[in-house]
Amino acid sequence: NDTNLIQQIRFFKLQIAVIFRAWEIARIQIREYEKGVTKYMLLTHDYMMFEFYCAIVNFEIARQTNNRKYLVRARKITKGFQKYEKTSGYCKQLHLFLRAEGQSRKDPIIVASTFGKALEEMNNEEKGMTQIEAFCNERAARYTCASTSFNAKKAYLHRAADLYKQWGARSKSEDLRTRFSNCFLESWSTEKSAISENTFITSNKSRDMMYSVNSQGD
Repeated sequence: NDTNLIQQIRFFKLQIAVIFRAWEIARIQIREYEKGVTKYMLLTHDYMMFEFYCAIVNFEIARQTNNRKYLVRARKITKGFQKYEKTSGYCKQLHLFLRAEGQSRKDPIIVASTFGKALEEMNNEEKGMTQIEAFCNERAARYTCASTSFNAKKAYLHRAADLYKQWGARSKSEDLRTRFSNCFLESWSTEKSAISENTFITSNKSRDMMYSVNSQGD
């Protein structure tokens, strides 16, 4: 019906805003989405994914503003995923991802390790989560500078760019290549050595797309 369609559009806008780091736009989309939530949606896959992106936004705004209320909400959502991780593979993946985001002020090695565990779960899960895996690799690269070699960061970014392209978000893939151009100067064959040397990097296993995205419209 029209309500579900509107919610799907709001969710898609939120997802794109998060991927492109448009945090204020993401906040607006969260408010808009919450207006249309009904009790029948609360345990659906779509709502779980909305909660995931909502937590990411709140973690990021908490870092930018030092406002504890955003951190409290993000942690509450993270604990919610923990309740369902034993019965749902993707909930475990998302919980690990959010845990890594929530640890961003801790030792970078611990943060990178937690991201690595999340990525391992994504590789072990048959159901594809291409865009989440891409985003996780991108965020992991953010925290590897002080904790591992420069090659590890490049490997994460190469993987993220490849997955975004596979998902259909070609402009996001090009965005990474432009913003981190120094990480894309060497061939991917060089980056493979970094993968074998760092337990935080995952394999090149391909993924089916969870959502269909019109590559002409991104």
